[in-house]
Amino acid sequence: MYAIEPEVEIATRTLKMRAIAENKEGKLYPGTYANVMLPLESIDDALMVPSEALIPVQNGKRILLRTR
Repeated sequence: MYAIEPEVEIATRTLKMRAIAENKEGKLYPGTYANVMLPLESIDDALMVPSEALIPVQNGKRILLRTR
């Protein structure tokens, strides 16, 4: 993978990316769609926050904390 959109499209839950792949059998064509399995690591003790709480800033993202 050499390029990726910075966010997931909410309506379709899709993510655009570009990748380089071997195509020895000639079954892949430029500009076509593909289903890709992207195994992700599972982290048991991860801190989960709603995406609405993430605030983009210059060097990344921050989390909005609300206190009662």
